[in-house]
Amino acid sequence: MDPKDGRYDGVFHQIVQTGGGYEAIFDELFSWFRRKTDFFSDQKKAEVVIAQAGEKHAKLWKEDEESRKSTEVEKNKREAERKKVVEVAEEKKKAAAMEKAEK
Repeated sequence: MDPKDGRYDGVFHQIVQTGGGYEAIFDELFSWFRRKTDFFSDQKKAEVVIAQAGEKHAKLWKEDEESRKSTEVEKNKREAERKKVVEVAEEKKKAAAMEKAEK
């Protein structure tokens, strides 16, 4: 994860909480671009920049999601193996106790 990721999370969270959801972030961001920059002076370039950023982060989200799912599968697999080891140990303990009781 890039150390810059999350740098503005607090600001974005506040916008989402007070401004009406994800749409509010985009509305505020594009409002700022319109008022404070020449971002929209080249409409085609603006559209390309927006599309590329969306595609980049959609791809990163998909990779993050696949990684999360893979981690979850591995975690579940380790937990199942741990439970099996515990069950086997308990069965051995019961068998030993029964054997001892029979003597």
